[in-house]
Amino acid sequence: MRSLIVTLMVFSSLPLILARPHIGVLVWSWLGYMNPHRLAWGFAYNFPFSQVVAGTLIVSLIFSPEKKRLPITPLTVVWMVFLGWICVTTFNAMYPEAALEMFDRVVKIQLVVFITMMVINTRQRVEQLLWVIVFSLGFFGVKGGAFKILTGGSALLFGPGGFISDNNALAIALLMTLPLMNYLRMVSDNKTVRWVMLVCMLLVAAAIISTFSRAAALGGVAVAFLIWAKSDKKLITAFAVLMMLPLLYIWAPQSWHDRMATITQVEETGEREVSAQSRIDVWKMIINLSKDRPVLGAGLDPWFPETYDRYAPEPERIEKAWAAHSIYFSVLAEHGFPGLVLFLLIYMLAWRTARRIERICKPIPEADWLVRLSSMLQVSMAGFAVAGAFHQLPYFDLPWHIIGILVVCEQLAKRYVSSATESDVSPQPATGGQLVAAGHG
Repeated sequence: MRSLIVTLMVFSSLPLILARPHIGVLVWSWLGYMNPHRLAWGFAYNFPFSQVVAGTLIVSLIFSPEKKRLPITPLTVVWMVFLGWICVTTFNAMYPEAALEMFDRVVKIQLVVFITMMVINTRQRVEQLLWVIVFSLGFFGVKGGAFKILTGGSALLFGPGGFISDNNALAIALLMTLPLMNYLRMVSDNKTVRWVMLVCMLLVAAAIISTFSRAAALGGVAVAFLIWAKSDKKLITAFAVLMMLPLLYIWAPQSWHDRMATITQVEETGEREVSAQSRIDVWKMIINLSKDRPVLGAGLDPWFPETYDRYAPEPERIEKAWAAHSIYFSVLAEHGFPGLVLFLLIYMLAWRTARRIERICKPIPEADWLVRLSSMLQVSMAGFAVAGAFHQLPYFDLPWHIIGILVVCEQLAKRYVSSATESDVSPQPATGGQLVAAGHG
């Protein structure tokens, strides 16, 4: 029954996608973040819905009369250079088959994100995309948080599949979703929606704790601080946070407290906890790899035992750590120092873009929503930057989608500024029949 429902929903959306390309972005995002077909049993479980939607979206993009233009900014230029560099490192990869398989996934994600920047070009469409993301990821957070609160269980919470199938990845995705939920709460005129979103945020916070992710715990500190710092009502926000955190801390099972203690704790033997020590050993291995291949790196997905045997100082100490355990070390290992520089430059430019949007839109009352949104997108990026330092998610859809939304917001901000400027200098009737320029008389 679930398979049939998902199939009907997806295929009934195809005519709408052909008529309006932005609907294709919304449906693709729903499939990518929520993986609804993975919640079904039957023929839909392995059906390539995303490919069907993406193909229909491309056809719609080609034939739709709607105006479509990719914003060309310093951010998008560096972004495209980074993607070009990924192509170069992929064709020089240590493990070509694995690299090409991952390259296929990365290109599909990036293609739809670039299409997003072309067709999501109004406030309504931006907020529709945000609602889809929040619903798709928030579904697992609200459900998981409610289950944990009601049962008080200590079992780990895992994701729906794809890049966020494990507990750490799900926690980071939910952490990035919290600021988006907060934005939708702030701009809603409906009091019921605001309260529902607040409750959902609390449940998502409980779900993040239920993942037992230390990376998300560190990122959560950054997110909580920035939400407070960017709040218009800092005293009320601080009071709410100070009330909420002790309750979540008390509610968390002892196993969670034990897990968090290993962030800084050294065992009685003088050794770090195995997982933490494995991360350090992997990072040492990546440093050795980058010395050997500083420009091209190892290419996408080089996480094989042979790589560790060749570059790790003590390969036998790395237990089940076939990953970089860091977005930064992952990019360094896969794309060399040029790739890492480009990756960091993208996020630096995205951060500056958000600040620029806030600065130019603050004097314009109609653009207040852009000020709030760019602020919350910054918070989301900060959570990813901190938590991602300890987990490998450099190609996950959401951070790239957030950067793409920032690019769109910058274009919308320029429209507001242009409109406000034209309004200021437009001729206005003056006393005595004379005409003077408004704001310059």
